[in-house]
Amino acid sequence: MKFSIIDLEWTSWKNSLERNYCFEWEFQEIIQIGTIKFLTNEKGFKSKNILVKPIRNKILSNYIQRLTGITQRKIINFGINFKDASNILEIFFSDVDMILCNGPDNQILKKNYIMNNLMPKNYVKKIINIRPFISKKLKIEEAKIVSGELNEKINLKSLKKHDALKDCINIYNFLCRYNYFNTR
Repeated sequence: MKFSIIDLEWTSWKNSLERNYCFEWEFQEIIQIGTIKFLTNEKGFKSKNILVKPIRNKILSNYIQRLTGITQRKIINFGINFKDASNILEIFFSDVDMILCNGPDNQILKKNYIMNNLMPKNYVKKIINIRPFISKKLKIEEAKIVSGELNEKINLKSLKKHDALKDCINIYNFLCRYNYFNTR
């Protein structure tokens, strides 16, 4: 079986999460998509790391730039529009059976399709939130699970938090440790 893991970073401002993005201008626009894909019986994986230019809040907040390390300059120089990112993902996921995420990434992705006046691609239907599995294994509340901290939970070297691609690797390492793929 071929799996993939996807992680997203999106526009945010100080205390946005705590207030549940309640202000009308607080659009959760994707600015980074990280993903890996792999066969369960092989070592290694293929990866994609895509920067996406937001359309509603084109200027990134200082908060999100500090949190992710994604600067305004990186978005301007290397970011692509959401439609092109979606097309890249559609090709990347074409041979994948299941796509895993930790948290609301699937909902954020759907919001971004709507925001960009696009129909979601078929791969979106393959995305499964594995946060309940992680919560059960760690015996902590789902809301307190941070992808960037999963390596620490299994005594591996921590990778940079809030980097979509590195977060995918953290999730992968965690799931391997708990034999998630052997039970599928």
